[in-house]
Amino acid sequence: MFGKHEGFHGRSFGPAHIGLLLVTLGLTGLAVYLTRKCKQKTFRRMYIGACCFLVVSEIIKWTWDGMVLKRIDFASTLPMYICSITMFVIPLALLCKGSVRQAALGHIATLNIIGAVAGVVFSTVILKFPFFHLNVINSFLYHAVLLFVGITAWTSKLYRPTVKDLGLFFLPCLVMAIPVIACDMRFGWDYMFLNKGFDTPFSILSRVLPQPVYIMVMLLGYYAVTVALFYIPTIVRAVRHRARPIATPESLWVEESNAATEEIVAEKANADCRQE
Repeated sequence: MFGKHEGFHGRSFGPAHIGLLLVTLGLTGLAVYLTRKCKQKTFRRMYIGACCFLVVSEIIKWTWDGMVLKRIDFASTLPMYICSITMFVIPLALLCKGSVRQAALGHIATLNIIGAVAGVVFSTVILKFPFFHLNVINSFLYHAVLLFVGITAWTSKLYRPTVKDLGLFFLPCLVMAIPVIACDMRFGWDYMFLNKGFDTPFSILSRVLPQPVYIMVMLLGYYAVTVALFYIPTIVRAVRHRARPIATPESLWVEESNAATEEIVAEKANADCRQE
C-alpha cells in the first residue's frame, strides 16, 4: 500500500492533492463539530493527546525514512516549519501562566491555523512521494490535528485575544526563525520558506528581492496576515474602548447635579398639575 505507484504520483492541485485536501478539511470540521460541547478540561486532555500524536508522527517519519527509504532528508524532515512550532508550545499553553501561556495560545489559535492550512494547500510532500505513500498520509493527518487544535482554541474559549497579544503571538515564530535562518543559510534548506520558497508562489518573490530583504518581507508578511485575519475585531474593540469618555470625579459630579436638577423640575411639574 505504501510503495511506489507511478500512476498515482501526486502533483499540486491534482486529483490526489484535492482529494486529500477535502478529506483533511472534512475530518477536521467533523471533529470540531463533535467536540463543540466539551468542557475546557476535556480540551486540555485532547491537547495532550494531540501533542503526543505530533511527536509520534515525527518519530514515524524519521523511522520510515531511515529503515525503508534508507535515507533521512534533513532538508525536509526536521521539525522547523511554522506548523512544527505547535508541538513545542502546547506544553507551554498547558503548564505555564501569564504572558508565556498567552503567547503559546496566541500562536496555536492564529499562526498555527495558517501554517496548517498552508501545509495542505501548498503541500510539498505530495510532490516527492506517491499518493498512497506513508509520508503523504502522515503529513495530512499531522496538519489535520494542528488545524483541530487551532480551531478549538477559539471554540472552547481557551484562548481569549487581547491587545497585548499583538506582540505576544508572534514570539514563538521569531524564536523558531533564529535556528531556521541559520540552517537555511548554511545548508541551503528552505524551512518556513525563508530561503527561496521552493515549489511555492513565494519563489517568485525570492527571485526579485535580496535574501535579507526577502526574509524580512516574509516574516512581516506572516505577522501582517495573521493580524488581519485574527486580530482586527480585538483592535476595533480596543479603539472603541479608548474612545469612550473617561469618568472623572468632576464629570461624575456634573452628572449627579444634572440628575438632581431634573428630578426637582419633574417634582415641581407634578405639584403644579395636582394644584390645577
